[in-house]
Formats: sequence, structure tokens, C-alpha cells
Amino acid sequence: MRTLKSLLEKKVIKPKKNLDEKTIFFLWQKIIEREYGKQGVKNIKFSFYKNKTLYIAIKNSNWRNEIWMKKSFLCEELNKKIGQPEVKKIVVKNN
Repeated sequence: MRTLKSLLEKKVIKPKKNLDEKTIFFLWQKIIEREYGKQGVKNIKFSFYKNKTLYIAIKNSNWRNEIWMKKSFLCEELNKKIGQPEVKKIVVKNN
């Protein structure tokens, strides 16, 4: 009989090669909701994802400043949820 440890050592988890925009959008919304609540979700909008860069739109300068200060933290959190370093940069635009 094989042990669970021997089975897990053989198991190789392959990262997704093509991560779609919808998945990143969903994970982004969950992180924003957890960190900032419903007001954050209302004011911080996902625009699009291209070339490992996440583009977001902000409704006012207070939220823009908050996201600008926590960009690296949010990027790390998003990559943790994805399971690989997929997002390298977050670009903040005014809405």
C-alpha cells in the first residue's frame, strides 16, 4: 500500500499557460472586496489585462492614492491567488 506522502511527491502541478481576463477580473474583485469592502468594489474598476499588466480605473483621487500606495501588495496578493507570478504591474487610470 502506498502512502499519501509518496503520491503527493509524484504529483506535479503545472501552472496554467493561458490565463484568461475573466479569471483575473474575478480574483481582483475578491481581493478588492476583502481589502476595501463594497465601497472599494464600487470605486475601483477592472479595465483590462494585457502583457502581464493589470489596468484599473478609479473614480476619485482618494481611491487612486490608496491603490497607488498598495500596488505592490495588491499585485502580490493577486499572484498568490493565481498561483504564479502572472501580474507584474498595475496601472491606475482615472475614470
